[in-house]
Amino acid sequence: MKKIILIIILFIQTYHSGAQCWRSMTAAHHSVAIKTNGTLWSWGRNNYGGLGHGNYLDSPVPEQIGTDNDWKMVSMGQVFVTAIRNDGSLWAWGLNNESQVGDGTLTNKNAPVHIGTDTDWAFISSGGSHTLALKTNGTLWAWGSSFHGQCGTGPIGLNASVTVPTQVGNDNDWKFIAGTHEQSLAIKNNGTLWTWGENLYGQLGNGLWGNNLDVYYPTQIGNDTDWAYVAGNLNSSFALKSNGTLWAWGANDYGQLGNGTVSAMPTLVPTQIGTDTDWQQIEAAFINVLALKTDHTLWTWGSNSFGQLGDGTFTDKSTPAQVAVGSHFKTIAAGTNHSVVIRDDNTLMTFGRNTQYELGNGTLTNSSSMLSIGICEPFQEEQVRIENLKDGSIEAINYSPTLLNDKVLTAQVTLYPDPAINKLNIDLPQDVKVQMLSVYSFLGHLIKKQSDAAAIDVSSFSKGLYLIEVQTNEGVLRAKFTKE
Repeated sequence: MKKIILIIILFIQTYHSGAQCWRSMTAAHHSVAIKTNGTLWSWGRNNYGGLGHGNYLDSPVPEQIGTDNDWKMVSMGQVFVTAIRNDGSLWAWGLNNESQVGDGTLTNKNAPVHIGTDTDWAFISSGGSHTLALKTNGTLWAWGSSFHGQCGTGPIGLNASVTVPTQVGNDNDWKFIAGTHEQSLAIKNNGTLWTWGENLYGQLGNGLWGNNLDVYYPTQIGNDTDWAYVAGNLNSSFALKSNGTLWAWGANDYGQLGNGTVSAMPTLVPTQIGTDTDWQQIEAAFINVLALKTDHTLWTWGSNSFGQLGDGTFTDKSTPAQVAVGSHFKTIAAGTNHSVVIRDDNTLMTFGRNTQYELGNGTLTNSSSMLSIGICEPFQEEQVRIENLKDGSIEAINYSPTLLNDKVLTAQVTLYPDPAINKLNIDLPQDVKVQMLSVYSFLGHLIKKQSDAAAIDVSSFSKGLYLIEVQTNEGVLRAKFTKE
């Protein structure tokens, strides 16, 4: 007897109503983050207007700043914030007693203020009371406090500051920058390392330390040409080389260098930490450090008095230790005594001190374990229910979001090998013209987009079930696969 198959398309809601997933964030005394829809959010203490809400009220949970959805990048200093929009314009707000905002005044700002008229800002990194910035032409700019020379524009005297964005030298080959507490770190296109500013604890890496040893202009450190990433905290500095090794120098009184010791004697030159060659990102807080490896695992070390290492304890660590084993992360930020991370599924997690709403969970309780802050916005997810009317059996497959007016094609998509480990090959019908291929987690989070539909590199994916959606000239093709 011929089977009768009924295909019913249902639309169901996943997740609670809430917010878009998180894209990037920054932290210091409070936190600021950008969502995947380009909106800007903040939470924590607001005594100087650093939350950007147009008032001085604390926010126990993330609250949107204005209504704009074109924010590209944001960076936090001690209690001020700088940001870049998609059009390359520069914005800032918060404490401004040392020209941190860069608008030529010393007046605090409680909402984003447009700084100048230039539209070629590419990258920003704010330190304790100063900011470094790169333009699209590779030039380096700075403003804010420069008592220790951290702006790199030369000696300017006691209590003096650089009031507006000012170019540092004439070079146009700057690649990466890190504004830290009162020192600055940078890498040029040729992979050389440069530092300037305060050097009380050897944080400049030039072999010296002590009072009156500040450096007022960018100065090259060593002769190596394979530096790739820099970061710094209160009195220590960190860097990654292009071979994935980790290096550190400066103060180590809480084990923050990660070399297995705790010492009042600083390390005066860049020194390799361990032998691993798979470090990808490092962010330094007040006296603790967070880092990601290429497999998206999270590692922390240093001071843990508020639980900011996220390992479930309040015990300091002097060597890198993995936390949240089994989870994978895409980016990290280190606050003064709290930490903010985004998992691969775009979920925002916080841990550490919470006496001023730093964790954004609506309480004032410190946490040494990770807390999930907010959840992703609901989307309409198609559930294709295949019901066999003869025997009553039901099969259901959940698919990723798609536009409601898209035509879902019935053509076959062949994926192999499935399960996949490193590379997933895709065979499509010959007459199909691919416009875009998207990969979603089974929960509906966008993981990857690409125009090439021949194969996908899945080596960095977490284990689990994934959904593929191929936009073609005729409509949408779908399939699912397993990452092993």
